[in-house]
Amino acid sequence: MNSSTEKIYYENQYIKEFEAEIIEIRETENKVYVVLDKTAFFPGGGGQSCDEGYIDGIKVIKVIEEDVILHEVEKDIQKLGKVKCRIDWDVRLDGMQQHLGQHVLSGCFFSLFNINTCGIHLGESISTVDLIGEVSKEQILEAEKEANKVIAKNLKVNFVITDRQKAKKMGLRRELQSSDKTIRVVEIENLDINACCGVHPSQTLELQMIKIKGFEKHKGNTRI
Repeated sequence: MNSSTEKIYYENQYIKEFEAEIIEIRETENKVYVVLDKTAFFPGGGGQSCDEGYIDGIKVIKVIEEDVILHEVEKDIQKLGKVKCRIDWDVRLDGMQQHLGQHVLSGCFFSLFNINTCGIHLGESISTVDLIGEVSKEQILEAEKEANKVIAKNLKVNFVITDRQKAKKMGLRRELQSSDKTIRVVEIENLDINACCGVHPSQTLELQMIKIKGFEKHKGNTRI
């Protein structure tokens, strides 16, 4: 059965609880996966981890997107039909903040020094951003200062879903990394515009602050 799932995490990234309908249950290699008609559980992507939470009180331990969005649950759910779902908001908020923080930093390095980002890793409490080439301590400190100014300005974050041709004409900071026909673009007003499938806050003030704790050379580039 090939069932589509409505992605309500893109319609409203702040939904914590929602009702949905189980339309399919899959069992593979002693794992149980639930397919919902709609979901606020983000399956991960763009360097951001997937959501966790509960479906009818049963823990969701992993969410992945294959032909459909699959919710791996801790134990079997013995029914189809309507269920109540709840996002682990602490996990979601941390991922959203870390990811938008990376966009802000990447945008600042690019706007200040024309230095682009070539890789990221989003962790539970510390994330890393890989910048192309060697970056000086002075540049890093200036970018950190600028990033916190951006946060204080409370810039709006816009989300646009478009096609590849239109996306290429939008002045993206990085070339498109995927071959998808449909592209989701994240724009921080007056700072940065980049293709990204992640889930982010809608205002920069929600980041509170950014602190760069260190930097090092990494494969010819600079990791902060």
